[in-house]
Amino acid sequence: MSTPAQHISATDRPSLDAWPHAVMAALALLITLISAHLVRLTWFDAPASQPLNQPAPIWHARPSLPLAGSDVAAQAVVSRLARSDFADSMFAVMGAPSAPIGLVGEAGRKAEHIGEYIASRDSIALAPQAIHSDAQLAHALVHELAHLWLSHHPDAGAAFQRSLPPLEDSSRYGFGDRSEHAAEALAHAIQFWRASSMVRGTDAQLRLLAAYESIMPGATSALAMLDAHGAFFNAGLDTGVPLPGGL
Repeated sequence: MSTPAQHISATDRPSLDAWPHAVMAALALLITLISAHLVRLTWFDAPASQPLNQPAPIWHARPSLPLAGSDVAAQAVVSRLARSDFADSMFAVMGAPSAPIGLVGEAGRKAEHIGEYIASRDSIALAPQAIHSDAQLAHALVHELAHLWLSHHPDAGAAFQRSLPPLEDSSRYGFGDRSEHAAEALAHAIQFWRASSMVRGTDAQLRLLAAYESIMPGATSALAMLDAHGAFFNAGLDTGVPLPGGL
């Protein structure tokens, strides 16, 4: 059954004076939607300026542009990161490379690598030209230092890789590659440790750990492995969370 047409009186019709306001509201909404596609969430305060035992900074929006447009600018970004309290804390926990952090070479950039660990030189390279936020830069460093830690602890690393559950989601980094999966699990363990600094020893920290584990299976075991090998203790830090026996 169709709905009968309703008569609208002159007093019920919207005033012509209201139309400019409606148009402006629609334009404001359109600009907001367009802006949402032109920006991404990133760290407002550079995490590279914060030591590892400080809480992770809040998120804000900023234009999604690479951190550097040239090798000179990229080297400046990497040098700033290497001199930061964050890097010092990371080196204390994961170990430091034998050479200063460098830039990913042409072959690596063509392969779209934002970071590399070169085992033969025990060195790390990053690609700020392909990195769009300080948060991504910090995580790239953590990930490559995870490769370094695994290289420095080959027995533990091999046992850890064997223990990892297979990733079922092909969109997860490390899918089909146990070495990358292991490094990413260690990186997520470190990121969890940073994120939970304000809720140490509480149920909230355990819930957060479960969330990180669901994002990257193996993060809990990675945290236990680091703790068992004294990674935090040797750096004068504490996990603050009950953990299963490490590998």
